Amino acid sequence: PSARFLPVIEARLCRERDGEGTCFTVIGLHSPRPEFRRGRAQVRTFDQVAALAAAVANRRVVVIGDLNTTPFSHRFQDLMSRGGLADAAPGATFRTTWISRFPPFGLTLDHVLVGAGLRPLARRVTDSIGSDHYPLIVDLAIDRPAPAAARR
Repeated sequence: PSARFLPVIEARLCRERDGEGTCFTVIGLHSPRPEFRRGRAQVRTFDQVAALAAAVANRRVVVIGDLNTTPFSHRFQDLMSRGGLADAAPGATFRTTWISRFPPFGLTLDHVLVGAGLRPLARRVTDSIGSDHYPLIVDLAIDRPAPAAARR
């Protein structure tokens, strides 16, 4: 972790009966806030996450968590670019994920980013469960590689 109290977790998930054909990597995090020590901890965290995502050979990678940044941030855009990731939100109905103390204001701080080997099918923000963040649910599909004969 770049910050001892906010680790980055990486897991490779596979359906046992299907073997490697259905494997994908999940990178989960709760990023430091951008102002924490002038943002250095967040920059280090995003550097680590981008490197982990870019290293996934089959591009079946999903980055999930409270990134403590909006989709309009240059750090967010840089993370996606360097990690080879796309935001699972474009085309979805806009709804903030962080609840402001000053309704109706809020920010989209929670994100799901996907590599080219995964395809978002649906994204929704659900009702409060008592946190200061709304739950974010994204349905994903694994894009299967084309058969060898079709790739020629």
